[in-house]
Amino acid sequence: MTRKGVPNKSKTFLLNRLKDIYGDDFSPVLKMAEQAQNLHELALNSSQPTVIKASIEAWDKVASYVEPKVRPAQIEPEFDSFPTEIIIRGVASSN
Repeated sequence: MTRKGVPNKSKTFLLNRLKDIYGDDFSPVLKMAEQAQNLHELALNSSQPTVIKASIEAWDKVASYVEPKVRPAQIEPEFDSFPTEIIIRGVASSN
């Protein structure tokens, strides 16, 4: 069993193979960031939603490797300060 954060043998082998192909300074995360930047440039000059979405998704993927996940804040309603008012209106029948 490996320690948390330490790549296993398969990942180490794959990274070494990628470095053999693309050079010793190859980093998958940096390559993703380069491609995200390319998509960002395209999105700046485009009004196509698919290009803009691709740019956002690419940066989201890069962020997942370099930033901690931010969890949405859970908002607890304060019932004392927000009273609920229910209004029921009926339609009078003309019988």
